[in-house]
Amino acid sequence: MKKEDIDTGKLMFDPFDIKTVSKLEYYDEFKEDFGIDKQKVCCYIILVYDLHTQLRKEVPYFNQRKIIGAELAGFSFKKDGHLVENYENILVGKNKQVNAAISKFVRLFASQKYLSLVYYWSIQSAEFENIVSNKESRDYQKTLLNLDKLEKGIEEKTEYLFGGNEVKDIVKALYESVEKENLKIRPEDIAMAENIDELIDSPYGKEYKPEKLKYKSNK
Repeated sequence: MKKEDIDTGKLMFDPFDIKTVSKLEYYDEFKEDFGIDKQKVCCYIILVYDLHTQLRKEVPYFNQRKIIGAELAGFSFKKDGHLVENYENILVGKNKQVNAAISKFVRLFASQKYLSLVYYWSIQSAEFENIVSNKESRDYQKTLLNLDKLEKGIEEKTEYLFGGNEVKDIVKALYESVEKENLKIRPEDIAMAENIDELIDSPYGKEYKPEKLKYKSNK
């Protein structure tokens, strides 16, 4: 795959436009020093993680998609075909600043999957708190079933957001952002629900609509 094969019109940002970095730096996570060429890193993030990227559709294997994204973004490779260490760290989640930027970029799409992930995480936290605060009366078998449902939901939505099974440290960055946005579901809310599915099926209510995406104009 070559640069000219990429339909940038379908992407949130043009990965090859030199102005893209300044647009992304509107967000705090992209203002950080990545310790490496930011233009190339931003290009890589867009190519690999945009929900509408061709790589997501045409390259089924996530690690292969990341390598192709690295090549298109101009990452440096050694003679043996392996990435130079600083660039390799981006792919394996060892650059914390880039991890945070990836997490932010994923969240820019205001996906219902992400909103649901925040909600699932909140319910899970409340379930754990419920165990501690209601040791005598809590139905632990029911709690374990609930937690199992929540864990599967979290895994499914995380994989969807990243477009594959992402490395641990990048997922950690996402979950840290989720924790900050935790909806603070109270244990009593869960206790009052007859079935955990009542909370999961419609977490924000039928009338809920996410806010429109806000980012700098392309003009």
